[in-house]
Parts: sequence; C-alpha cells; structure tokens
Amino acid sequence: RLTARLLALADEYGFASAASREPDRLAGTVALNVPDAPLVSRTLKAREFIVDYRPPVGVRISPHFYNTMEEVDRVMAEIASIVATKDYDSGETHSLVT
Repeated sequence: RLTARLLALADEYGFASAASREPDRLAGTVALNVPDAPLVSRTLKAREFIVDYRPPVGVRISPHFYNTMEEVDRVMAEIASIVATKDYDSGETHSLVT
C-alpha cells in the first residue's frame, strides 16, 4: 500500500519513476527522477527524512512496515515543495539508514 501510494503521488506531482505500477510487481523501493535530485536528496536528509540519491535513477525512498500513509504523503509533499521552490539545504546529514 505504501509503495502504491508513493507511485500515485509521483504521478500526481509529475515525477518520473521506472518502478512498476502493476500491483503484483510492486517493490519496497521507489526511485524518483526529480530535477536536481542530488540537491533534493541532501535537503531531505538535512530535514531528517531518510532517503538516498542513486544515480542515474534519482531520489530513493524505501517505506517500511512501520511507516504510515501520512509519512508517505509528507515526504512527497516535501519533495514537491523543494522542487518548486529550489529551497535546498546545505550541510551535514546524519541519517544512517536508507
């Protein structure tokens, strides 16, 4: 359900992803090809979202069983906001798991 929600929001926001949309082929990881993906990933990490940048596919998001729909909605809204405003954070990130 979380992966399907991520992909639905990716489509809604206009972010490309090579992930399958077929329900029986959904994986637990979604990579979004967004503008300035390395900067978006760094900004999300600085804002304490646990994501990763994987060239050439983009920002990788891996929701787990303990994540909620609200968290998926929040990370996608944050990505959309960062892309729209180009409000990139700089500095060290401290996330350990991606």
